[in-house]
Amino acid sequence: VVVCKMHMRNCVGLERRYLVQEGKDGGRPTICEVLKFSDEPRSWFIGNSVQKDGSLYVCTPVDPLFLALPHLLRASKAQRGKFMTMDTILDDPDHPENLASQTLPKCVAPKQWTNICDVKDLQEG
Repeated sequence: VVVCKMHMRNCVGLERRYLVQEGKDGGRPTICEVLKFSDEPRSWFIGNSVQKDGSLYVCTPVDPLFLALPHLLRASKAQRGKFMTMDTILDDPDHPENLASQTLPKCVAPKQWTNICDVKDLQEG
């Protein structure tokens, strides 16, 4: 599954592409950033033919908490320190095609969220 998402370094609003890999043996999925390298002219020999587009795609693992930071910053500015549900924080009404609210909770263990934000478990009471 390839997911397009805003990248924190990208303050001009360009999209980056991410690949979500299923976890091994039922584990958590892994998110990789898909980078495209292309120089002109470049081509590939495949079998007995020449492929004109010589682009090379490289997938690099990314910590999913890094991808959650822009959502947490936006939510903290909007709510000024109030606790919010993770679904509300990760939902992006300006980009409904963004799959962060569906993907990030599956990729991050609940205890990992405490590394970047305060967490209150609603089932604690």
